[in-house]
Amino acid sequence: MPVVAASPAADSAAVQKLAHSLKARVGMAAVMLDTGEAVAVGDETAYPMQSVFKFVLALSVLKRVDQGALNLEQIIHIRPEQLVKDT
Repeated sequence: MPVVAASPAADSAAVQKLAHSLKARVGMAAVMLDTGEAVAVGDETAYPMQSVFKFVLALSVLKRVDQGALNLEQIIHIRPEQLVKDT
């Protein structure tokens, strides 16, 4: 089945429709590296950092699992002295 490229506006509208149907608050952005086309939804909204950061943290942990440095059963402890003050 061929893939048909949609316009950034159509992509944004599709994500907004999905978010509305789920009654979810969604913020996301994506850029096609080869064309520079961008799609953004909810980009005018400020989100709590922890809501945004969890995805990036999960990617980092899963990369380390793939590299064999961690395993999925492992508990990762974060000590208070490892945290940046006032964050």
